[in-house]
Amino acid sequence: MNILNGANVASERTVLGVGAGAIGSVLVDGAGSVWNSHATVITDGYMGSAGGVATITIQNGAVMNSRATPLKIGETGGTAVVTVRGKGSQLNMTVQSNLRVGYHGAGTLNVLDGAVVNSNVGPDSKITVGALAGSTGTINIGEGYTIDVINTPTIVAGLGTVYLPPNPPTGLTSSNISKTSISWDWDDIEGVTGYRVYNATDNALLAIISSATSNWTQDLLNPNTTYSIYVRGVNDQGVGYASISASATTEKSPEIVIDTLPSSGASALSQVVAMCKIISFCLLCFYNLKFTNRQQHLYQSDKKG
Repeated sequence: MNILNGANVASERTVLGVGAGAIGSVLVDGAGSVWNSHATVITDGYMGSAGGVATITIQNGAVMNSRATPLKIGETGGTAVVTVRGKGSQLNMTVQSNLRVGYHGAGTLNVLDGAVVNSNVGPDSKITVGALAGSTGTINIGEGYTIDVINTPTIVAGLGTVYLPPNPPTGLTSSNISKTSISWDWDDIEGVTGYRVYNATDNALLAIISSATSNWTQDLLNPNTTYSIYVRGVNDQGVGYASISASATTEKSPEIVIDTLPSSGASALSQVVAMCKIISFCLLCFYNLKFTNRQQHLYQSDKKG
């Protein structure tokens, strides 16, 4: 079934790819194209069962709304793949429900290129991955995005084999703090291929760590300034959950007090030159300058003409 070019389709119970050799597919494509599955009934829906294969693709701004409770992606002995691709594309669970990715078969949910999945109606809504023993559940997040494109109170790992983006890093702490740098460390996460470090103030990406190294030095900083970061792990399924943020303040710069300013004369000129050198050095090395202003005469040359 193809739903294209802004078409709207309402259907009842969703059953795709059921039975040995069966293949079922739905394509919802383009902005304004909407599939309202389970339009009036509230019952379960399943895809890929008893040796069958099912695929649903929602892309280019299209929307699928489902009232299934639950919607099973990969039922007993089957295989199912749901792909939501592109900004504006959405899979919405419109009642309090349990979206199951890999119920008693093999299920995959791909959320790519800025698409969104919403399963957050009611406090008991959740997504279960690899629900029953013998099942396989996989969630893949596209490059440039994080697990946050899935809006749900919780993602639960079931009794089957589960492939998910990483859990949040723990134990984020700072050390070796200087005027211009902070070293950050956190606990290792098994199976990660790297980490992403973010500014906790504006969520800007600060660093891409392309290894399982669980530390990073933030440099080129300003003295006596507070910096806050958080970290996400990365694996083959994408960028995972954010750690709790941590903050640290760089050291203060030493203070140099200049308590006498020159008044006039040739000697004063040499003092001014020397003072300028001191000021330049201090600014270069992040020293704080303090003038007591005992004398505040402006230097004035006696030369005429």
